Amino acid sequence: MAKIEWPLKNFFITDEFGAGRSHTGIDLAAPTGTGIYATDDGVVSASGNGRNNSWMGPMAGLYVLIRHAWGYSGYAHMNAFVVYAGQTVKRGQLIGYVGSTGLASGPHCHFETLPLSPNWANGISGRVDPRTHTLVPQGSTVIPPVTPPKKKEIKVIAYHREDKYARNGGRTVAPGAHFYLHTTTPNTWNAENVAGGVGAYSFTGHLYAQGQPGDVVRIVYVIQNQKTTPARSSTHYTESRVIDKNGLVRANVEFKRGIADGDQVFLRFEADTANTAPVKVTALDSDAYLFKVV
Repeated sequence: MAKIEWPLKNFFITDEFGAGRSHTGIDLAAPTGTGIYATDDGVVSASGNGRNNSWMGPMAGLYVLIRHAWGYSGYAHMNAFVVYAGQTVKRGQLIGYVGSTGLASGPHCHFETLPLSPNWANGISGRVDPRTHTLVPQGSTVIPPVTPPKKKEIKVIAYHREDKYARNGGRTVAPGAHFYLHTTTPNTWNAENVAGGVGAYSFTGHLYAQGQPGDVVRIVYVIQNQKTTPARSSTHYTESRVIDKNGLVRANVEFKRGIADGDQVFLRFEADTANTAPVKVTALDSDAYLFKVV
């Protein structure tokens, strides 16, 4: 087995591998935003939302999966990740930050290991106990750098978008109809990209609308990859709201995701087909925050 490092510098263990219920890794609790580091040299196999990766699954939330000479290491429930598929990483390199995305009761890093050829029938989703390797404290394996490392910082870039026609007199949306946020055109089918580039994002959609109490509306984030032919779209987040007894709905919905090269993100408003009256939308805005390592 390999000699590898714990992926966090300071943590306490809240759940062990197995633990009587087929737990597939070790849970390392730490405050949100704590750095997560690669346990060993390797190449990133995948990163993103677990719902889009059959190995990790939707419970993982934001994750990173790294292939090493001895097998794979997985890191789940991240607040954000900073490495991407195909990227070479070194032992102890920052790969993301502790969070509680996916199915998590609090901020922690779910740390797991798999062999190069997982036994998917082993009853623990092909995982093996990380303690079968020799685990040493993070940062204890010192490899002198060829050049002094550049200090890395997280730069936050904000992108604000407002639907012009919702803000300027409002948009009236019939039952079963929808429109996309756009800053210049009233056309319901034109969509404006609310992201600003590749990286880890936190999106917040803001909705203000009036309608019939009890009717239902939705905010939907749609991601479209422009590099596929034809462009492939997928719905990645949907939040429903019921119009209150005063005929109003005010919603602020948050969505976190890493955006890859070629992806664009669109914000859509939908009125439920069973609604009894049109909805007047007076604001549909998006705030996108890009977290970049500089």
